[in-house]
Amino acid sequence: MRIFHWVIFSGSKSLKFLYGFRYNLVSQEQGELQVDLTLVSANQWNGLTQTQFVVNKGNGSHTYNLSVTPQNWSPYGVRVTLSPYPHGSSWNALALDIKTLSVK
Repeated sequence: MRIFHWVIFSGSKSLKFLYGFRYNLVSQEQGELQVDLTLVSANQWNGLTQTQFVVNKGNGSHTYNLSVTPQNWSPYGVRVTLSPYPHGSSWNALALDIKTLSVK
């Protein structure tokens, strides 16, 4: 799974960005995509529940347009995770990709 593009628009208090990614799910009939950001600190990932997206087996791509309000620091980390679906309260990711975004 790879994040294939991102564009950052910096606002006064929010961070707006567009990103997309490609995936190939081969081990299960369905999976769940989830986006996490480092909104509070560089070492703490925060899941965005509005980004949970169920995908079917095979190749695909998905694009999101998000607006978030992080604390006043940079760089920001974006992590996209492909997980089993459905899953319980504890599970291992099938694939993930991480990008660092800097706002100037």
